[in-house]
Amino acid sequence: MQINGTKIKEIIDIIDKETGTRSTTYNINIKPKIHVVANVTTQTTVKTIDEAFTPELTVAFKTEAEKGNYIAIENPQQTKPGEITETHQIPLPGVGFQRTLSYMATASTAIALAISAFLYIRYKPAAPPAKVIEKLMAPYKELIARTTQKPPETETTINMETLEGLAKTAEILARPILHATDGKEHIFYIIDNNTKYQYTTKA
Repeated sequence: MQINGTKIKEIIDIIDKETGTRSTTYNINIKPKIHVVANVTTQTTVKTIDEAFTPELTVAFKTEAEKGNYIAIENPQQTKPGEITETHQIPLPGVGFQRTLSYMATASTAIALAISAFLYIRYKPAAPPAKVIEKLMAPYKELIARTTQKPPETETTINMETLEGLAKTAEILARPILHATDGKEHIFYIIDNNTKYQYTTKA
């Protein structure tokens, strides 16, 4: 870049003449626009850099008693920091092999667990009869009283479909539920005058 001092002085003289002043110190601000397009090649990739850079340079024309007339160039250095990063993944052969073994072990364990769960659910032993009856009676244990006598014969016998239905009847009639056993058969019944409400199940 070349600066023609004579031409600049002529422009300053014209301005001084029009304004009626006399300038001994003046600055010229230079702002070039730099557009950079470049290809950066690495071992594996090619990247394109497309950047615009606008530096600023000040050329000062000064007059001083000690130095006389001189030109000072200010801010001659301009920078625009930046960086280009590139990430590489370097797989380790041993790690890949261990990962494969881990996947295989996990798959075999999951299959074995699924088979074991299926066989257990399908062939698990039935709960003991006593526990089945206790579980059935648990919600109504406050209404049930055990007896060793067989249910008496009555004029009317009403068979209930569930123990829950029998329990609701007992609450309505304010009667206890009697529980008798006949071998594997469990009989739950209510006596109300000549009517017997009963529920029968086998353990």
